[in-house]
Amino acid sequence: MPRPVLDAAAGWHTGAIMKQPMSEKPGSSLVRPLRLYLIGHGALLVGAWAMDVSGSMLPMALAASASLLLTVPLVRHFLQPAASRR
Repeated sequence: MPRPVLDAAAGWHTGAIMKQPMSEKPGSSLVRPLRLYLIGHGALLVGAWAMDVSGSMLPMALAASASLLLTVPLVRHFLQPAASRR
């Protein structure tokens, strides 16, 4: 796999350095967002179990926050084709 192209003018802080897609395989671009989404749901289940065991709502709150954050790549994946049609 070729190394990513670095754009020195963009700078490291902009996030515009990686010009190459994560994977060259067709259809594999959905695998990572789906995996993160499923990990988020697993975190919810673990948080619910920890809430039941500990009696505190903190584990469930942390798990719900993690689940929400892990859903973002999937939403971005589905919004990307819509943005390119505009």
